[in-house]
Amino acid sequence: MDGTNVYFTETHLRDHLGNTRVVFGIKNNALVVYQVSSYYPFGMNIKGLTSTSKQESKHPANEYLNNGKMFQDELGLDWLDYGARMYDAVLGRFHSVDPLAEKYNFQSPYVYAANNPILFIDYMGLGPGKVVPNTQFYIDVKGSFGPQIGGSVTVSGLSLGFKLQGGVVEGSRRFYLQHNLETGWSVDTKGETKNKNYDISGSAFVVGGSFVEEYGITEHPAFSEAISEVQRLLVKEITTKTEEGQETEEVLNIEAGGISINLLLLGLEITVGAEGRYVPTQIKETQEESKDDKNQEQR
Repeated sequence: MDGTNVYFTETHLRDHLGNTRVVFGIKNNALVVYQVSSYYPFGMNIKGLTSTSKQESKHPANEYLNNGKMFQDELGLDWLDYGARMYDAVLGRFHSVDPLAEKYNFQSPYVYAANNPILFIDYMGLGPGKVVPNTQFYIDVKGSFGPQIGGSVTVSGLSLGFKLQGGVVEGSRRFYLQHNLETGWSVDTKGETKNKNYDISGSAFVVGGSFVEEYGITEHPAFSEAISEVQRLLVKEITTKTEEGQETEEVLNIEAGGISINLLLLGLEITVGAEGRYVPTQIKETQEESKDDKNQEQR
């Protein structure tokens, strides 16, 4: 959505490093390619292989490029925002010291992706990482307090029901068996408590959707996120919108079974399912660190 409150939809095709390669959409019932991007190994655009169509004023050009990071052209700097630091793809270096420099003391604190940008990304500007497939088999338990009404039942991926919540407080806990290509199998649990300004959802068999505005229980409402989810067959499209911009992710998701009851001031939801997605993962141990450990053991 731009400043004139006109909605548009575009799809991003990305490679194994999260680099945005092609941006396209539908216009007048026809496929339109808005942007094609190619990159040098350290992330600078290859001009001869990069093209951007003439965008309408109501459809601004995509700015999420190398590793899916936002391109910042303010003051002519042309840097990429990695979160912890700003990255200069022309130099292949960060302009500030790695906050975790002591952990990666075998390399320069300004280096990008351990100087191996074909295999690694730089995880939020905090050291080398990878984008790896991640699969979870989970049980979700959620409880909520506040004005609400609705209910749903899910069996073998077929769901039917609706939910409408006002300003509620929700606590959730996920118990999951996870497989990650980097770390293997693991069993873990995680939970969170958050405020919801409102939540609207509905599902009919293999199609469903929801829209919610939420923020952490200790955060100010100014940090709220507007999250919309659209479920089509086994694919869930999750769009997160904040004041800083909007990001969309596709997740392979199936709910094997579940039940939710939302009545007056209390709500309870239990869901069993599985999901698969590509996630950025920080490398916790490097080859250089392993060699140092072995040398110390031999001594």
